[in-house]
Amino acid sequence: MAKKHSHPLGWQRFLAGTLTTIKMKLATRLGSMILDHLIMCCIGVVIGIPFFIIGFFVKRYLNLNVTFIVGILVFVIYFCKDILNGKSPAKRLLGLQVIDLKTGQPASKIKTIIRNITIPLFPLEVLYTLFSKNRRIGDLLAGTKVEISLKESLDTIPKELKLLLTQG
Repeated sequence: MAKKHSHPLGWQRFLAGTLTTIKMKLATRLGSMILDHLIMCCIGVVIGIPFFIIGFFVKRYLNLNVTFIVGILVFVIYFCKDILNGKSPAKRLLGLQVIDLKTGQPASKIKTIIRNITIPLFPLEVLYTLFSKNRRIGDLLAGTKVEISLKESLDTIPKELKLLLTQG
């Protein structure tokens, strides 16, 4: 009789009559980190350029530093990239998810934010991941890890974001 697996995707890990631990490939993990970084940088540019232009005029007349405020906003968005069910845009596309080490469930919103406060150390995070492919420095701080999950398209994000904003 097969052991009951506590992971929410345990039924998908049932291969050839036995439960199998699927090890994530290092290339997938690093690819996810780099793709997330590129996506977040693009979002930062898309948000930043119009506000920098507006900020030029606002600072000139109101002495308000919009550039600093926009920079903070971009970092907040980056810190919250995994907040929707433990999946960033890249993790959705590649079939990965941030999991709470204690519960085996998707990491809570606060844990995903704590995990991402190390983003300014991105080069160190990448280097650390070379030696620990499913945990990075942020994971150590938050008590999380990345596991294989279902692949999802990016069109699920608006629905989950709306649900987050209406239900908290």
